Amino acid sequence: MLETLIVALLLLAVGAVSILGGYVLFRLLLPVIAFVTGFGVGFSSIQALFGDNVWSYASAFVTAVVIGLIFAVLSYFYYTVGVMIIMASLVASLFAFLGEAVGLDANGLIVALLSLTGVIVGGLFVLKTGLQHSLIVTMTALFGVASIMVGLSLLIGGVSMPELYKNGILGSIDSIVDSSWVWLFVLVGATIVASSVQRAVIAQGVLGNAYTIDEVK
Repeated sequence: MLETLIVALLLLAVGAVSILGGYVLFRLLLPVIAFVTGFGVGFSSIQALFGDNVWSYASAFVTAVVIGLIFAVLSYFYYTVGVMIIMASLVASLFAFLGEAVGLDANGLIVALLSLTGVIVGGLFVLKTGLQHSLIVTMTALFGVASIMVGLSLLIGGVSMPELYKNGILGSIDSIVDSSWVWLFVLVGATIVASSVQRAVIAQGVLGNAYTIDEVK
């Protein structure tokens, strides 16, 4: 019971911080996020191509570290490139998930090509639309709202600790939404409000003068 209370309070705190200062924190942590993203992309791509064996594991690890470092350096010097990397990774993961969902996981090459397509689509989306600031505000607001919803669900018994450990925050919020479509509207509506709150906080200079409302429109 005490563990559940502590974790729930931590989730509520993380959610509040992400809602109020997610954009600024994202910019500060962007190189770290880019490294983790690049590592994941590199490792999963090599594994998909060459299967699960000792040789592919070793080569995947080395490739993942190299790609992760490249992503981190690029994101440190070029903010837009960093956001493109994150978005490309998200879309690549989505495409790969859809490919596996329809039964294409038997052919690693097809999944790898789907991931590559996702990288291109995600990167071009940021480059062409110029919505990187709004994208980050929305993503961090969504994560903050999801964290708070999961934290509250822990307190009232809607989500258990084993489920949280197994599924993580995103998996847990997915199960909450599956339980009732009402929670989907709550999630979307609260994210819209949280995004507006974060923009207002940035505009007021509470989190620093380096970021203005013009950046995150």
